[in-house]
Amino acid sequence: QWYQRRVRGSTDIMKDSIRAAGTGTSAKVGVLFMHGLTGSSNSEHTQTFKRVLDKSLDTTAVDVHLIAAYNDNESFTPLSEQVPNILVKVKEIAAKYDKVIAVGHSQGGVIWRAMIEIWNEHNVDTFISLASPQHGVANIPCLDLLDDYVKEKYKDNDFIRMVALLALEYLKLGRFTLTLDDIINIEEFVPESAEVLKLLLSLAPLNYYFDSTQYQLYLENIHFFPDVNNERGTDTMKARRKEKFSPFEEAGDARRSAG
Repeated sequence: QWYQRRVRGSTDIMKDSIRAAGTGTSAKVGVLFMHGLTGSSNSEHTQTFKRVLDKSLDTTAVDVHLIAAYNDNESFTPLSEQVPNILVKVKEIAAKYDKVIAVGHSQGGVIWRAMIEIWNEHNVDTFISLASPQHGVANIPCLDLLDDYVKEKYKDNDFIRMVALLALEYLKLGRFTLTLDDIINIEEFVPESAEVLKLLLSLAPLNYYFDSTQYQLYLENIHFFPDVNNERGTDTMKARRKEKFSPFEEAGDARRSAG
């Protein structure tokens, strides 16, 4: 129910964007939706989004695309790998339209934000982030569904698979108490866990883990999120990312002020 309410609320923003394209003109508008962690183009949240849009929007005036990429367990893949690959698909779809409305649920919103920041001359007019951790997550994210991914990753190495599952269980049990320093120091007690730790820190759920109490460790050890947040990188890279995303921040500020 809460998700449906969020989607319904976002349709007003979409309608504004579609109207701005010019009613009765030849402007083409496409809505591109990216699912979240463990989701897919056919998952419940994705299909709920499609149903609400079908009821709320004139779908003869706008096309809705459910991005089929990194579905289900593949969504644990490091975001630094997902983003450029998904962007290739997105560009092919977006090329058919004058303007694009980008919508992402949960992790999908983070992926969309990252794509916008590296997409030269994009035609994204509106960005809608549904329940996405755009400020990161303060505790270790829920990793309950990661077991199958780890088992598949290390299916040919029984020992490493066992170490990986033990390390994963350690993270799950200490989800609300462990700090980033605790995670990094696992290898002091289990030297064999160094490779496993490197893998776990690279996976999507931990790509937006933000321990503000250990900021320097966060910058040094967390993949992806410090770059998307413009907390890491050269001044040129930071300026380029900011230039591409700033219009959406300004639009959000204007909408909040108007509300």
